[in-house]
Amino acid sequence: MGKKSKKKRQASAKKQPAQQATKKYTAFVNNVLVTIGLLILLYVLYKAVPGYQFVVDRLVLANLNIIQENPNLSTPKKFEAKLGFDYRFIHYVEQNTPEDAVILMPPDSIFAKSDFNKRGTWGVKTKTWDIYFLYPRTLISEQDSSRYPELYHKITYVMIVNGWGYDKLNYRVQAEHPYTVLPILQTPGS
Repeated sequence: MGKKSKKKRQASAKKQPAQQATKKYTAFVNNVLVTIGLLILLYVLYKAVPGYQFVVDRLVLANLNIIQENPNLSTPKKFEAKLGFDYRFIHYVEQNTPEDAVILMPPDSIFAKSDFNKRGTWGVKTKTWDIYFLYPRTLISEQDSSRYPELYHKITYVMIVNGWGYDKLNYRVQAEHPYTVLPILQTPGS
């Protein structure tokens, strides 16, 4: 009995390394097959779903090209290269308002007549997009004035777009620029 169990143990000990190698090989093959399957699925989705084409072509590849073409640009300059006038203006607003500012945005109809992005749903005309770049500043759009009257009465700055907003100031300016941001109240010495 002792000899038989010893032989069995020796035989199973010889089989274990072979079984472990087979398990590792099987796991590797399974991983490769799953990876190939996922790549095929992603390719089919890319070809069949326009949203995936947009993400790959316009976001991933376009951003990668801008980064490669301009490796020494600062982050704001890279944003400007990608987003153009929209980012330049929103960066100007950020640089010329304090972090605790409450900024009044023009109505959508004013943005439609402006030089901002006309192709997509992003850009200065989109409050969510502005909040991303202007945080911690608070934004309120002209359309929201009746919805949030307490916030509307706390406005400290007005976003001037296409000349809209000068009538919201309690003072006259010497020169009216089409795009700027101004405090709603004139401070002494300005």
